[in-house]
Amino acid sequence: MDLLIIGLGNPGRQYDGTRHNVGFDFINRVAEKYSIPMKRGLLIQAETGRGVIDGHKVMLVKPQTYMNRSGDIFPKILKQSGMTLDNL
Repeated sequence: MDLLIIGLGNPGRQYDGTRHNVGFDFINRVAEKYSIPMKRGLLIQAETGRGVIDGHKVMLVKPQTYMNRSGDIFPKILKQSGMTLDNL
Protein backbone atom coordinates (compact mmCIF):
# COMPACT_ATOMS: atom_id res chain seq x y z
CA MET A 1 0.00 0.00 0.00
CA ASP A 2 1.12 3.51 -0.79
CA LEU A 3 -1.53 5.56 1.00
CA LEU A 4 -3.77 5.15 4.00
CA ILE A 5 -6.82 7.44 3.95
CA ILE A 6 -8.89 7.54 7.14
CA GLY A 7 -12.20 9.39 7.26
CA LEU A 8 -13.51 10.14 10.73
CA GLY A 9 -17.15 9.99 11.72
CA ASN A 10 -19.72 8.33 13.94
CA PRO A 11 -21.43 5.03 13.16
CA GLY A 12 -25.21 4.98 13.00
CA ARG A 13 -27.93 6.39 10.78
CA GLN A 14 -28.59 9.31 13.14
CA TYR A 15 -25.24 10.82 12.07
CA ASP A 16 -25.73 10.40 8.30
CA GLY A 17 -25.45 13.74 6.54
CA THR A 18 -24.25 15.63 9.63
CA ARG A 19 -21.03 17.58 10.11
CA HIS A 20 -19.86 14.76 12.38
CA ASN A 21 -19.61 12.47 9.36
CA VAL A 22 -17.83 14.58 6.77
CA GLY A 23 -14.90 12.13 6.89
CA PHE A 24 -17.19 9.15 6.25
CA ASP A 25 -18.89 11.03 3.41
CA PHE A 26 -15.49 11.73 1.84
CA ILE A 27 -14.46 8.06 2.03
CA ASN A 28 -17.82 7.00 0.56
CA ARG A 29 -17.37 9.35 -2.42
CA VAL A 30 -13.79 8.26 -3.05
CA ALA A 31 -14.80 4.58 -2.80
CA GLU A 32 -17.65 5.14 -5.24
CA LYS A 33 -15.60 7.19 -7.72
CA TYR A 34 -12.78 4.63 -7.86
CA SER A 35 -14.98 1.49 -7.46
CA ILE A 36 -13.35 0.48 -4.17
CA PRO A 37 -15.59 -1.92 -2.23
CA MET A 38 -15.85 -1.19 1.50
CA LYS A 39 -16.17 -4.10 3.94
CA ARG A 40 -16.64 -4.37 7.68
CA GLY A 41 -13.40 -5.53 9.29
CA LEU A 42 -13.22 -8.74 11.28
CA LEU A 43 -10.08 -7.89 13.23
CA ILE A 44 -10.62 -4.17 13.74
CA GLN A 45 -13.67 -1.99 14.32
CA ALA A 46 -13.67 -0.31 10.93
CA GLU A 47 -14.95 -0.47 7.40
CA THR A 48 -12.05 -0.77 5.00
CA GLY A 49 -11.47 -0.89 1.28
CA ARG A 50 -8.41 -1.44 -0.87
CA GLY A 51 -7.95 -0.21 -4.38
CA VAL A 52 -5.93 1.90 -6.80
CA ILE A 53 -6.17 5.66 -7.31
CA ASP A 54 -4.04 7.22 -10.03
CA GLY A 55 -1.57 4.34 -9.87
CA HIS A 56 -1.27 4.39 -6.07
CA LYS A 57 -2.40 1.46 -3.95
CA VAL A 58 -4.67 2.86 -1.26
CA MET A 59 -6.51 1.67 1.80
CA LEU A 60 -9.66 3.57 2.76
CA VAL A 61 -10.81 3.38 6.39
CA LYS A 62 -13.94 4.41 8.27
CA PRO A 63 -13.40 3.70 12.00
CA GLN A 64 -16.56 2.49 13.76
CA THR A 65 -15.47 3.65 17.21
CA TYR A 66 -17.19 7.07 17.29
CA MET A 67 -15.36 10.32 16.68
CA ASN A 68 -14.01 10.81 20.20
CA ARG A 69 -12.49 7.28 20.24
CA SER A 70 -11.24 7.16 16.66
CA GLY A 71 -7.59 7.47 17.74
CA ASP A 72 -7.84 4.10 19.48
CA ILE A 73 -8.07 2.30 16.16
CA PHE A 74 -5.06 3.90 14.42
CA PRO A 75 -2.35 1.57 15.83
CA LYS A 76 -4.44 -1.48 14.86
CA ILE A 77 -4.99 -0.17 11.34
CA LEU A 78 -1.29 0.59 10.87
CA LYS A 79 -0.31 -2.85 12.15
CA GLN A 80 -2.86 -4.69 9.98
CA SER A 81 -1.96 -2.74 6.85
CA GLY A 82 1.81 -2.82 7.39
CA MET A 83 1.98 0.93 6.82
CA THR A 84 3.53 3.71 8.86
CA LEU A 85 2.43 7.24 9.74
CA ASP A 86 4.32 8.37 6.62
CA ASN A 87 1.60 6.66 4.52
CA LEU A 88 -1.24 8.43 6.34
